[in-house]
Amino acid sequence: MKEKGFPKNQGSVIVAVLALVGAVAIILGTTSTLTTSGYRKALLTARQLQALYAAEAGIEDFLYKRNNGIELSEGKIGEDADNFIFQIENFTFKYPKIPASTMNFTGISSGVTKTITCTFEEEPSMPTVFRNALASETNLELTGNSLIKSSDEDRMHGNVYAHQNINAKGNTYVSGYAISAYGTVSIRGNATIEQGILEGEMYYQEIPEITPEAQEAWMEEAQSGTNYSDDLVYSGNNNLSFDDTFVDGNLHLTGNTSILLEDDAVIYVKGNLKINGNASVQGQGIFIVEGTITINGNMEHVLNQPASVAFVSLSEEESKINGNGEVTGVFFAPNGTIKIAGNSQIFGSVVAEEIKFTGNADITYNVDLLDNPPPLDPHGVFRLTHWEENFS
Repeated sequence: MKEKGFPKNQGSVIVAVLALVGAVAIILGTTSTLTTSGYRKALLTARQLQALYAAEAGIEDFLYKRNNGIELSEGKIGEDADNFIFQIENFTFKYPKIPASTMNFTGISSGVTKTITCTFEEEPSMPTVFRNALASETNLELTGNSLIKSSDEDRMHGNVYAHQNINAKGNTYVSGYAISAYGTVSIRGNATIEQGILEGEMYYQEIPEITPEAQEAWMEEAQSGTNYSDDLVYSGNNNLSFDDTFVDGNLHLTGNTSILLEDDAVIYVKGNLKINGNASVQGQGIFIVEGTITINGNMEHVLNQPASVAFVSLSEEESKINGNGEVTGVFFAPNGTIKIAGNSQIFGSVVAEEIKFTGNADITYNVDLLDNPPPLDPHGVFRLTHWEENFS
């Protein structure tokens, strides 16, 4: 559990600056009782600086908590009707309880108040671990003639990551690095790790958890759109367009299905998701599935119409990608297993508690995800775009 209110390398700088400005204020405060009003003006300026840095500390605190899934109230010393109140050393700052596109951050020092009005933009976010073609929380075993590469090796290699051991054997080829945080990487047979091996805690990458708050946020967004009270099944030839959709049952797509996801659509499925036959995916969005995900057949990406879609299974059971065709997307099972069977071709990324290989997989990391990530965070990332300062 994260306990710091802001990043160590940033928050410590703010504390140091506030302490320095505070020391200056004490010195000025002592001399101002003995000299002219010029010192009192300097003292006021020092307190204004204290208030300014306190307000800036509030901005850092908010952004760090908001973008790392930490409750905004953590570390508060109090609150008023609209704001949480915090203290660093002898200085106070406060900011609104509810995130918004425009927010006021206030720093207070000895009765002097500094308010910074900030404008934010919310963008889809993708944790760093999804920059790998494969990532596992447990051991990762690469077998057969498996091929792991990238759609653009000049921008990003086809890397594989595991918290524990990585074992590459057979004729496995990895175009990037094999990275283990707490285990070792072994190479057997004719296996090749093109860029080399990285081992050690310094290479740790967090595989995010889906918190109850995040799950609830996704469900609420899905329920704000189209709602189905039972299983939803499409068969034959279909051209489907999904905006926010809630399915209180299973979702089953068969036949030749074209799927268009609109405006960061959230499709929440209370049961299982099955996609059989041939499908194509366009647009940007996310499938949140409380059960398992099974994909058989083809689900190809459409050239010049890039898909940025994520499939998330919340189940502890095994999800499966089968068949000899290409499937497209980011596949994420933080609590379960993803089994890659047959001669599956995956265009995207696979991240799970455990990944199993049976057969010869061809996995291509989709570099377009770096610029156009699927909305894996239900809230997105807040980016500061503008601010204005005011004294009072």
